[in-house]
Amino acid sequence: MRLRSVDGLLIKDLPHAVKHIDPVQQQTFSKWLLSTNPLSWPEFGDLRVSEITKHDVWDYIDNECERLARHTVKKRVGYICGMWNRLLQRELIDVNLWSRLFRGKAWQFDTKNYPFREWDYYKPYHKDPLFLLLYFHGFRIGEIAGIMPEDVVVEEGIEYPHFNLIHYKRPLRRLKNDRSIRQVPVHPVLLEAVRGWKAKDMFPFSTDQKGPGNSWSETFNRTMGLPDGEAAHSIRHNFITRTTLIAAQPKLISMLVGHRPPNMTGEYGTIHPKLMHEVICKIEVPAGFTI
Repeated sequence: MRLRSVDGLLIKDLPHAVKHIDPVQQQTFSKWLLSTNPLSWPEFGDLRVSEITKHDVWDYIDNECERLARHTVKKRVGYICGMWNRLLQRELIDVNLWSRLFRGKAWQFDTKNYPFREWDYYKPYHKDPLFLLLYFHGFRIGEIAGIMPEDVVVEEGIEYPHFNLIHYKRPLRRLKNDRSIRQVPVHPVLLEAVRGWKAKDMFPFSTDQKGPGNSWSETFNRTMGLPDGEAAHSIRHNFITRTTLIAAQPKLISMLVGHRPPNMTGEYGTIHPKLMHEVICKIEVPAGFTI
């Protein structure tokens, strides 16, 4: 089904329409439904997409802020913004009124900080393939748990063995955003292990349509006795801290983990795979490490 026009399309029907042209995980779709049916403004869903104005956008924000925390409202606006962006990409609308709304300090929230934990702390997981891939590469759990075997490029003769993280044709493991599309070099200490895992058909590690790796992350939290909210993503933060300690360039770190470069200069130019490989090689291998 192809969406050819938004004329007459109601906001409450938008999630279904967008999902037909750009399939997403069920978790994201559920957030779309929740965001387009606000309890503070029941009539919002009956508005036409083509007739939404900036006043409507701020009415939505004001109404939701009366019953929800600001950071929650910001997230819900982000989901609506994502649907509008998909319409904009297909030239079904001319402008995204939901974009770049939260620039003031009142809308800036502290990012979640996790305590830095040394290698020995994770001893129960020292032989776990997913943990090792997260620890040495800084993936998001869904990126690596759902990666397909053809995207694990580790054959003999490849100059820079790597993981291909791409959007298209991968409904099982859709990436967070365009910045997440990247090639991540395989850390040399894991190269033979990754080849073995691929030979044993271990990729993908998870086929959970609701979010590859979610169950692994929950088990990791319980096994390690971590506080609520601290699970697989904390390993990614740990990786970023370690790459910072080896004095890697901020742009290189951003490219490795799929973040936006820290400044406008970082938006220009390309990064040669050799440089990415050199950064990965500098990631310290714990003393006595074996697989």
